[in-house]
Amino acid sequence: MIKLQHLTSSARQLIEERVIEALNRWQAEWCFKQHPLTVAVLTGQQPDKDAYYYSDKADVIAVQAAKINWRDVIFANHATDVPTDAIYDSILTAAKSELYSVAHAAFKCSPQLATLSPTQKAQHLGVIPDSIHQLGTDTVLLEIMIGKQEIRIFFPFSLAGNITAETSIKSRLVSLTPRDIKKSVSMNVSISLGQHLLSDINALEPGDILMSTTPLNSLFAVQLGDKKIADANLGRKGTKKAILLVKPGK
Repeated sequence: MIKLQHLTSSARQLIEERVIEALNRWQAEWCFKQHPLTVAVLTGQQPDKDAYYYSDKADVIAVQAAKINWRDVIFANHATDVPTDAIYDSILTAAKSELYSVAHAAFKCSPQLATLSPTQKAQHLGVIPDSIHQLGTDTVLLEIMIGKQEIRIFFPFSLAGNITAETSIKSRLVSLTPRDIKKSVSMNVSISLGQHLLSDINALEPGDILMSTTPLNSLFAVQLGDKKIADANLGRKGTKKAILLVKPGK
């Protein structure tokens, strides 16, 4: 198994993006309003004793959401108008179950939405529930903020394998063979200046300013020969010009 410290920043970012996208879809279906969402991916933490465990018979996750106000999350401005009855309970149960399921599917890069069922609550009474053994000691924590409400979901690190493999492949900007290892190549950085009349270009003199049609926040293309290999921001490192790699090129 890959150690936790090897979950790269690009893998964390991809997990966060996919979970936020999935939860926004969940909100559109279940919530009376779209709440601001943030997701942080953390490692090296374990569930507290108040965690509940859910399983789809293949995977186990642990959820800590004891302090979340589900009434506000789901019903928002209508929270005080909704009676607490069997219908209310069934809506909250279904909404929570689907939230955990969509987060689980997004985390493991699965197109299939599995149904997660509660297994048991952790009780530190000298007997460790089987669910804790199944979760394992190497976990990845999704710290989800829905508005001001926090949910903490723990996943076995093994479920991050798909994203780890995907980002590992994406992070390679060029293909290498053993004989390429010590080869040097020239790289260039370019940005589009847009369309201009040849007559205007012909009239340019030193000191003239040619305004581009490119927004200030546009990225520069990093090229290896004629091939674009990455997008980057242009900057400075010490006394030299430098680039900050933003994403691999397509």
